Amino acid sequence: MNQSHRGVRIRAVAVVAAGLLAAGCSSGGGHGDDRTAGTESPTATGTGLAASATPTPTAHTTAPPPYPTGAAGCHQNKGWNADQAAEWVRFGQIGSQTWSDPTWGHVRFDKASPGFDGPLCQPVAVQVQYWKITYHATGDDPLSAGDAKYSFTLAPLQRTQVRVDGRAVKDVYPPKSIGSGRPGACVGYLAAIYTGAGPLTAKELPTKILTGGLVGQSVTFPDKRVADSRLQEPSAPQTCDRSGHPYPTSRGIPTGPSGIPDLPGLLAPTTLPPLPLAPR
Repeated sequence: MNQSHRGVRIRAVAVVAAGLLAAGCSSGGGHGDDRTAGTESPTATGTGLAASATPTPTAHTTAPPPYPTGAAGCHQNKGWNADQAAEWVRFGQIGSQTWSDPTWGHVRFDKASPGFDGPLCQPVAVQVQYWKITYHATGDDPLSAGDAKYSFTLAPLQRTQVRVDGRAVKDVYPPKSIGSGRPGACVGYLAAIYTGAGPLTAKELPTKILTGGLVGQSVTFPDKRVADSRLQEPSAPQTCDRSGHPYPTSRGIPTGPSGIPDLPGLLAPTTLPPLPLAPR
């Protein structure tokens, strides 16, 4: 490189350095160089860095318990109607033992979790009732019908009243007449848990039962005071006649080992398409 080119380069570097120095001074915002700014306001600088690096925490609100307790250690339920009491029973009082016990119809009411779902200050009256339910064919011959429909009738077996407030576990067992709970071809059992001092009226009894299919049984009660129900459906409703009895084998229908008609291509009751039932 010759001397003239070297002199030009040195002057250019000097100009660039001067420009950078001027820019560094102006970027301090009138507070001098970086060391001076850091010395004068270390707290402000640290706060700014923390604010940019850490997100501002947000407040998380916890949902209040559904049935909190007061100073007396209980949830005030004075003035509740039967529907409100049924909602409380349905929320958490029916223990898992009710559905897992091999003894069909056993109902257990659990203790409340203090401060969350009680206990209640005043016990509520809860009824556990059992019926025998009989399926009837609505047509002349459901065995040959492409879309079988059934009706049902109920016969009361037992009703037990318990006072529940969530302070103690309480059990209700089905009547001995149910035995093992094994249903017949056209006869099964129904259990319902409802609130109130008296039994269900005729207008409060089930209006529809949907049985079979992939969803399982569904019992429709028109009254909200029914907290829950359980159905043990007949074992072979497709064989029932209009009177609620299996068709006799004298009609030439072959029977299987259990004596229930064994029809070609007939599915088990639990795999039948959904079958709507209405009161007879």
